[in-house]
Amino acid sequence: MSPRDKRQAIWSYILGSESEHGSQFIVTKQDKRIYVVLAAINEIVALPPWGKGGDKFLAYLFGMYGIDSHDPASAAVYGLARHHALLNGLQVDLRRFTAYNTESKTVYFSGYNGRMWRIDGGTPEEIVNGEEGIFFIDDDEGSHVEPDYGPHGILFDMLANLNYDKGAGGINPDQQRRMLITWMFACAFPDMFPHKPLMLVEGAYGSGKTLGVTLIQQALTGRMRPMSVSKHQEKDFGVILLRSPIAMLDNQDTFQEWLQDQICTYATYGDFPKRKLYSDDEEMIIKPQSFVAITSKNPSTFRREDIVDRLLIMRLKRYEQFRNAKKIMAEIAEQRSKIFGEFMWYVNLIVEAMRNEVIPEQQEKWRMSDFATFTRYVGYVLGWTQEEIDDTLDAMQAERDVFAAENDPILEVLHRWITYRVRGQPSNIGREVELTTLFREMKRLTDAEDITFYKHHSTLADKLRTTYVARHFQVEVRHDEQGGRFYRIWRHEDPQLGLVEEEEPIDLAPPAQPIPVIRMVKKGS
Repeated sequence: MSPRDKRQAIWSYILGSESEHGSQFIVTKQDKRIYVVLAAINEIVALPPWGKGGDKFLAYLFGMYGIDSHDPASAAVYGLARHHALLNGLQVDLRRFTAYNTESKTVYFSGYNGRMWRIDGGTPEEIVNGEEGIFFIDDDEGSHVEPDYGPHGILFDMLANLNYDKGAGGINPDQQRRMLITWMFACAFPDMFPHKPLMLVEGAYGSGKTLGVTLIQQALTGRMRPMSVSKHQEKDFGVILLRSPIAMLDNQDTFQEWLQDQICTYATYGDFPKRKLYSDDEEMIIKPQSFVAITSKNPSTFRREDIVDRLLIMRLKRYEQFRNAKKIMAEIAEQRSKIFGEFMWYVNLIVEAMRNEVIPEQQEKWRMSDFATFTRYVGYVLGWTQEEIDDTLDAMQAERDVFAAENDPILEVLHRWITYRVRGQPSNIGREVELTTLFREMKRLTDAEDITFYKHHSTLADKLRTTYVARHFQVEVRHDEQGGRFYRIWRHEDPQLGLVEEEEPIDLAPPAQPIPVIRMVKKGS
């Protein structure tokens, strides 16, 4: 037998043995990476190009078949395995922590042990990783826990009782707590949200921002990993999110333009194009399913309007008395089986409610309509009233508006300008005014009030198009043939003048009689 035939025979034997035991070769849809699901050890193992990794698979070959990595046959077998996977491998999306089938309305949790849990509204069932086409790869550093399934009454007390403060937009602690609970359950339904809600936890030093989020990470995935991204991590940001199903960007207090752009990309489109390694023109798409929590004392990076629309804002205050953080983490670790079991129990109830469509389909007035609808399902399961749900969603939107406009003078200046009136001149309510004239008038008002205003009228034009302006004012724009822009502005409570068609008769009332004016003339003048 020639060396080539010998290597082929070895590979044929290994392939037959692995297939018989249920091993599968898979190729990821997004970036065409090759893996093998080794049934004997219940693990997904990567098969990168030869010489660039693959130690786990080589160790497996030695342990199962006695093929040493220094044996020339090992390289051949490795290459044949990759070739077989490229031609015959199952095309899949690898998942971390959880997945949600939107058609069957089924949640899957990784067991972090080569198995997974299926949640379909009935009794949770532990099944083999890869069953029903769901494959979990446990490269997110999560850890296995045997869930103690049931309503233990500790989930919310241990994970949702942060030191909430009243928000600048009026949101109260109970409403913030409901939003945090909803976000926490949303982490189990990543495929339901093409555009993920971003949780922003803002507060002073000592308010428990970092601890609050890390406890959620620890309880649900078994790992705590706060991340402080730097200016050098822009190219890797998509991969960071890909391997962080619950990602925590900690202490983001300094403005970073690249992070603003990347967060906006993720919140808006949900994926990141990236040039494939060792390729000049081949592009791969990284599509994370991460839920991002941001902690900050100065969240200036996240005030961009298309980011603000997807924020859930938690305002925390500094604790007056402190508990030992290590002791709290130890309590979570000790109770994790019950905490995760209760989390799974509630997720099952939410799945059951969604399968039964207990919430009628309706139009939502918030941009994150899918999250608003999900909030209603969570509220149904937890017994929140319709009024409490609506008030919570309204309060969070008000908080977004205030957050977006913080440090921005536009709302205050618009209120001042629209109520300002020169004697003998028309009111500014609904008055048509050219952009540069509007800018000059507002600039004079702000100079008089010592308010820092914009440097150019183009910035004013951009601000007049924002969502938070539209929530308080109606702004109409007319463009003339010379490229000029003319504005008419009302507060929503202001009456507006209607237009009358030319052919309609206009009934003019007779002019009022003039009021006689009596002049008093001093005698002798």
